[in-house]
Amino acid sequence: MRAWRHPKTFSLISLFYITGVYAPNAQPLRTYADIPFRPFWVDYLTHEITVFNGIGMQIDDLRDRITSQCPIGSAGLQSDSYKNSLGYYIDILRDGQIKFKSALASMKGSTIKGRAQLAKYGFENSQAAKDVYLDLGDIIKDIESLKNEFEEYEDMAFKTTGKRYPVGNTVAQNLLALSLTVNSALVDADNDIVKVPSDGRERFLAKWLDVYRSTASGVKFSRDTYNFLALWMSTDAATEFLNKKAVNPSGESKSKNIVTYRDVILDIWEWFGCWMGPVFNIIDTTTNLMGSVPDLSMPKWSNADSMLIE
Repeated sequence: MRAWRHPKTFSLISLFYITGVYAPNAQPLRTYADIPFRPFWVDYLTHEITVFNGIGMQIDDLRDRITSQCPIGSAGLQSDSYKNSLGYYIDILRDGQIKFKSALASMKGSTIKGRAQLAKYGFENSQAAKDVYLDLGDIIKDIESLKNEFEEYEDMAFKTTGKRYPVGNTVAQNLLALSLTVNSALVDADNDIVKVPSDGRERFLAKWLDVYRSTASGVKFSRDTYNFLALWMSTDAATEFLNKKAVNPSGESKSKNIVTYRDVILDIWEWFGCWMGPVFNIIDTTTNLMGSVPDLSMPKWSNADSMLIE
């Protein structure tokens, strides 16, 4: 019997503390509202400028974090950023797994030396050691799967207009673009019309809810894995797997100080938390603070007097 089976990484996480989020099970019939850009869409942006400013700042914050505090770990990262990346933590665990596999050969309970080795690593028998090795391999594969998923989220984050990004545009231009993105709107430039799908806001939210669910799943996975590692991989002998010679792509030593398995999984836990904050704020602000797009049948929009954004 395997020593431990970790929970499925991608289990659904309850989001009861995000109130009012519309998450349809079936795709609704999509219709479009045609809203004149001037004055109505610009007036809408003016009314909601504080909200769009807040969302834009959160998108900027996420981009900044992905760049330095919690990057994915793709090739070409600067050394300091690489050491904060999910890829770096995976590399450390991979190195440890290679050394763990080599050590398994000496953990034979049929000899005095083998029993001594088992005791050194904290295992009752060779099968328990092998089971932990296999479970740890599964853990690494799950983290690698999460890394692949977050590479897609990184691409989405960098393609979403914030307040400061893209650099080169004015803040007003970026927030105007963001107002279209949040509502999944299309622009008919020839007719000066913004075409807003009936489920435009929900489509935007659904993408960010996917990111949030994955971060929450990653946090839960890290917590459960921490308990496993504390039980099976906390001996000094196991710690040695992570602290022998290993270099990162820049040629520098990965582990100048002693690193434990629990240290690595805590870093991974914090990595997911680093993404979670701004993603939650994007969802929460969009859901609970943003007003509806202009409804030309309502008196509020019948005599719009706007500050045009150039």
